[in-house]
Amino acid sequence: MFTVVDIDSVWHLVEPTAGKLLKRPRVIRNACRKGEAVCLQCEDGVVVITVDIEPVNHTRELRVWWAGVTRQASGCFEKYLPHVLKIASDLKCSAIAFGSNRRGWTRKAMRFGFIIRSDNGAIVEFARSIP
Repeated sequence: MFTVVDIDSVWHLVEPTAGKLLKRPRVIRNACRKGEAVCLQCEDGVVVITVDIEPVNHTRELRVWWAGVTRQASGCFEKYLPHVLKIASDLKCSAIAFGSNRRGWTRKAMRFGFIIRSDNGAIVEFARSIP
């Protein structure tokens, strides 16, 4: 479902929305170039992931650092979540996490088993255990 791609080959798809959502979108590009993050592409968009150490339990977690659709497609979260969970499981992660500053994500994330890890008023951080 996902293909590992070079961030530079899809940067023209990532930069327009990453620039609106992140203060420094080039950090994502640089991390992928250094091998600290991986860029994945599917038919509907692009996802950048990394493996971090979870701050409380100190276990491995897959962080979805950036995700975006490259065409008008509804239901992408629902469609690709099982694949992202499988990647996390294959990488021996115990959780998956992401943050969002977009309205509506709290309700949607909680429908899929995510909890609110933190909310600083600007970004809501979500996490979910891997079954």
